[in-house]
Amino acid sequence: RAILEGICFGTRLVFDAMAANGYTPEEVVVAGGATRSPLWLQIHADVAGVPFKRTKCADAPALGAAILAAVAAGCYPDVAAAVAAMVHDDSVVHPRPEVHALYAAPYAAYKATYPALKALMHQQGRQGGSAVAAKDAPPGPGPQARICPSLLAADQGNLAGEVSRMLAEGADWLHVDIMDGHFVPNLTIGPPVVEHLRSQAPEAFLDCHLSCSNPAGLVDGLSKAKASSVTFHTEALGNDVVAAAALAARIRSLGMRAGVALKPGTPEEIVFPLLDASPSAVDMVLCLTVEPGFGGQSFMHSVLPKVTALRRRYPGLDIQVDGGVNPLTAAAAAAAGANVLVAGSAVFGAQDPASVIAALRDAVIGAKEQMPWLAPLLCQPQMLSPRS
Repeated sequence: RAILEGICFGTRLVFDAMAANGYTPEEVVVAGGATRSPLWLQIHADVAGVPFKRTKCADAPALGAAILAAVAAGCYPDVAAAVAAMVHDDSVVHPRPEVHALYAAPYAAYKATYPALKALMHQQGRQGGSAVAAKDAPPGPGPQARICPSLLAADQGNLAGEVSRMLAEGADWLHVDIMDGHFVPNLTIGPPVVEHLRSQAPEAFLDCHLSCSNPAGLVDGLSKAKASSVTFHTEALGNDVVAAAALAARIRSLGMRAGVALKPGTPEEIVFPLLDASPSAVDMVLCLTVEPGFGGQSFMHSVLPKVTALRRRYPGLDIQVDGGVNPLTAAAAAAAGANVLVAGSAVFGAQDPASVIAALRDAVIGAKEQMPWLAPLLCQPQMLSPRS
């Protein structure tokens, strides 16, 4: 009800502006889906203090288009004549004077809100906007920072709620691990759950990582579920570059981004032919810093030279790191060249997930400014551990 009242206060504010310029509406004719709600109409009438007439046609865009088309076709001399002939009242909701009087105090507070915040909003504008704007347009060259909470660490009984919570906390993407119990020992969710998540969070970027022996068998289902990105393991295809390129092309043809994943022990050279193609066959390379299959494992620093090699060779590539990522290890991953960070326990287990997400993003943005991956590898001893 508070949300509806806020919307109705906005309508009354428009009427006040009209009155200040010499026009005071005596009634309002409304159309559209929201007008089918008696509560919405009654609150509007009570707040505005004028009757609201609901039209028989509930499709406002169609009704407006029909009126203009009728005038253009010469059926009526002008819009007013067309409205008089084509708009039919269904019912009228009258304001209740006693309720209108009760809204006087909260409406006065509503009107005072913008002047009270005007200086602060202008100050934020001069400083470059909100934190969301900074997230969407980070400084420095190269691909953007993307922070992806991993749903593997979320409350599995409330995944849709967890997606909404992470988006509110500042997540860029949501990382969805799909495991078949064969390529890796663990068994997780599949396309039907992704489809449900999409229905509950239409705006979310669902980044699906397939730890599966037959990734091609899931692509159609994920397309139907409206996944945003699908990453498959090159090892599942026997490191066959031709097969990987064909699968990536199929994923893209279905409207999704295509990524390829490398286990810790798989060398980066495996994906060079995919990335050297013109255009590149994949949009992202995922370098796992743990063995795939389970969350909560320790970060493997030995993978970082692989990340650095990819970043040096492909400056514009989205390079994702997944496994044991937290604010401390994120600094090392970002310094190696990763710009897409997947974090599970570090985010979902935090008392303040937003601060963790911000710290991860800051690590990537800071590395983008310094580009430490361009330094000689001998200056990065922490990255020289033998690969597993």
